[in-house]
Amino acid sequence: GKVAVVEGKMLTPGAENMNKLFFTKVISKMKDDEIRDIVMKDSLILKYGERLFTKKDVEEHTSNHISTRMRNLGHLVSALQRANSGTKARTLTEDLNPQNFNTLLEGVKDICKFNASTNRFSLGSKALKIGYSLKRCNDILRSEAAKKNDADLKAQTDAFDVAFTGDWADFISSCARQSMETAKFNAPKLLPTCEDVQTLYLYLKEKREENTGSEQYGELVQRLLCQISLLNRKRGGEVQRMKVADYEKSKTTKEMDPEIEQCLSPVERKLARFLHRIEIRGKFGRKVAILLTPTMLEDVERVITQRVEHSIESPYLFASMSGERPIRGCDVIQRFAKEAQVKEPSVFTWTAMRKQLATITQAMEITDGDQDMLAEFLDHDIR
Repeated sequence: GKVAVVEGKMLTPGAENMNKLFFTKVISKMKDDEIRDIVMKDSLILKYGERLFTKKDVEEHTSNHISTRMRNLGHLVSALQRANSGTKARTLTEDLNPQNFNTLLEGVKDICKFNASTNRFSLGSKALKIGYSLKRCNDILRSEAAKKNDADLKAQTDAFDVAFTGDWADFISSCARQSMETAKFNAPKLLPTCEDVQTLYLYLKEKREENTGSEQYGELVQRLLCQISLLNRKRGGEVQRMKVADYEKSKTTKEMDPEIEQCLSPVERKLARFLHRIEIRGKFGRKVAILLTPTMLEDVERVITQRVEHSIESPYLFASMSGERPIRGCDVIQRFAKEAQVKEPSVFTWTAMRKQLATITQAMEITDGDQDMLAEFLDHDIR
């Protein structure tokens, strides 16, 4: 049903000159409302979104990120149209004019809920993101002007760049950052306790032992995703987007060089033989390691077997039954934390779990070298 609707939307006006994959992955999944209508009628917003899509990897979360950026610009154009009621429908190209810059600033303050009495934004992060998008859109216009040898458009983009550089930081970005920092003052930073983490770990272990061989696909995938994430403490989306191809490639890894093995401590040698390593794509395209225990490897093989039985063709190892998207790791840990009856299930997020591990590491006073290795494993550095 969904596929037929998406294919049908390819016949609508404006879609014929667009990248088909961009339309299918981003535009067709965007909420169908007046903001989408503004986006579809604005060539500059569409070019901006298409360029974002072209330079990013086509992952399941890419469309949400790009759609949000485009809709932010759509909201801005909508606010400027309300401020200039009675005039014809405006486009972002018209708004990126230095003569309209003050109106543009007021539009950003409007949609980001600026409070003039406190000089603070309620949506400071949104204001910063809009600034990045406007700067990029002006660069696109400058590129178009150079290609067409349009002197008037080039003069407009140069003048807008001067106005943006001179005024944006003073009137928008500085206040937005201060608003975000102020909101964090005295906010409680709650982390899971070691007791609760152990309770969750033991619950998942018992659940596996009770249901080995009888778990349905959905239960097996969710429990395995939670266990692997709990062991590795990666960012929430990294483990859930692990691909079957990543796992298959890891099985062809050669044995460790004997000379390197001799340099390891006895504990490290045992861990190297015991744990299986998979390399996946992390933040900013960095290579991130995932470690699996022998029991986890058995469960992964069961998942792959059941995928064939259910005809799931998704490239993601932890795909849902529909196969469209992987299962969300943040939902999984919340579910199992409640089932395990931990004291504070609401604080069980993958960000909090990573911070909890960092806190315990410092409390144990392990060496700087070990902390550096752990930080690298978590896709951070010693800082």
